[in-house]
Amino acid sequence: MIIYAFIAIMPLLFSVFFPKMNEYDKRKRRYLVLCGIVLILFIGLRSRFVGSEDSFHYFNHLKRALLHDSWQDYYRSDYVEGGFQFFVYVLSRIFDHPQYLFVVTGMIYVIAVCYCIYKNSENVVLSMTMYITLGIMQFQMQGMRQAIAMAICMVSFEFVKKKKIIPFALLVLLAMQFHRTAVVIAAIYVVSILAYNVWSILLLAICSGVVFAYTDQLMAFANDVFETDYSMTIDSGGFIATAIYILIIVFAMFFYRKELQQKKDKTASTIMFVTILGFVSYIMRYFGVLISERISFYFMFGQLLLLPNAIKKMPAEYRKVVEYAVSVLCIALFLYRIRGSNFVPYQFFWQNP
Repeated sequence: MIIYAFIAIMPLLFSVFFPKMNEYDKRKRRYLVLCGIVLILFIGLRSRFVGSEDSFHYFNHLKRALLHDSWQDYYRSDYVEGGFQFFVYVLSRIFDHPQYLFVVTGMIYVIAVCYCIYKNSENVVLSMTMYITLGIMQFQMQGMRQAIAMAICMVSFEFVKKKKIIPFALLVLLAMQFHRTAVVIAAIYVVSILAYNVWSILLLAICSGVVFAYTDQLMAFANDVFETDYSMTIDSGGFIATAIYILIIVFAMFFYRKELQQKKDKTASTIMFVTILGFVSYIMRYFGVLISERISFYFMFGQLLLLPNAIKKMPAEYRKVVEYAVSVLCIALFLYRIRGSNFVPYQFFWQNP
């Protein structure tokens, strides 16, 4: 648990050496690079037995690729997405040990997250703390294929902001080569067109109602498209995550209102709508199917940006208190969730080869 505690408090700890980084771009970059290096080592040097069995299986993917001399021998049309198989095969031509799969994917996740935070967060310390503690990092340490697609999604957000639909569409197609569910990323471009007003929120509510009303049909369609068999609903658990979504959205509505209503630059309202998409996808787990929770991770990066940016707009006399209170609560929640999970104990790959 000690290493998890260090990773959780690391953003706060390192911020001591970079005062006023949000006002100085160079300091912000250096801070993110330092945090990024630590996180890459943390994710990349972990034992394949840390977390769920997925890490063990992905480790074996590269191990199997090392045994094949040609792409034709390695590729399996009835297996996972071809893009991921090609990715693993290329790595097997460059590296001679399966552990490099964790190192390279760790670099992909962390660079994408740091880039997204650098471009869009007004409080990079809190954003990094939330990335580590609210579940995205833990998911990325297990669901490798979707995690790569999520990283591509975060990078594609810059093209959404600039309304560059062609490069955005190409990135969505690229993400789908790693996980078919990445097609839902297209929804981000759609909501970026909406103005932040009652009618847009009402439209999202109506669309959500339609989704709930046709859950069975959508489930059958999703299973066919994604070649899965998700059929179970979730009727318990997840209440803390749901509450976090609600609190962040309501908080932003009060303290981030001016930015949300801007018409020329819709970055703030798009981040809000992305967070709402994540919330709607997540609560569908109670009404629909298990796959909805996994889909919500594509939009979860909105939390990392919306809350820190909203806190930044609070009155100065309350801002620091709220910021530190949120950080402490996030860290406490992280340590509570990780306790007794299959992430404990953390082991480096040489400790449990």
